[in-house]
Amino acid sequence: MFGPSTVPDFVLPGSLKSFHLQTQADIGVLSMLPIGLGGVELGCVVQGPAEGPDMLLSGVARQKHLTRLSILSSYVPEQELLWPAAGPAYSVLTGNSSMVSLAVSGRLPEGVLLHVFPAEHRLPHLTYLKFGSELNLEDQVPIAPPPVWTASDLSRLVGCCPNLYSFKNVSLQRGRHVSVLTQLQDLQTLHVQYGPAPIAGP
Repeated sequence: MFGPSTVPDFVLPGSLKSFHLQTQADIGVLSMLPIGLGGVELGCVVQGPAEGPDMLLSGVARQKHLTRLSILSSYVPEQELLWPAAGPAYSVLTGNSSMVSLAVSGRLPEGVLLHVFPAEHRLPHLTYLKFGSELNLEDQVPIAPPPVWTASDLSRLVGCCPNLYSFKNVSLQRGRHVSVLTQLQDLQTLHVQYGPAPIAGP
């Protein structure tokens, strides 16, 4: 279904419950993991448009029991992928209501937060959330533009994930709406940067 992995002879026992790949691989390696994993930590290389969101989300969707997911995507510079608009398929990232830890870094499409944290979804066990790219401290610009959390995004998050303990890579619009985070009574770690200011209405 997917192209060959850059990790040769990639065969794992079906009894495996957690997988951490220390060597970077192409994103097709997700399709080669045994079904039934509870934890996946993976560094992926996206070679080009053929290895974009569809491959990533299809690989995640195979794992029905994930409680811990960490994916850092990087890109071949000469074939850097322009991600399309986010769609409902992104909901597979939080498809398991038993999710405890979610870290997704790399290029993310605009509008992705609406689908990853829909209003009707509940993740009562999620305590760790890291969503979006790291900040490059040398030039003070993100490695890739992070999704900016709007007032409605934050309200959905608080309703969806009331027990967050750590919330990182948060890019916020300036405004009083960020006070909704005070409802996260267990929050102990918060890493924030300010995104673009909201556009003023007429």
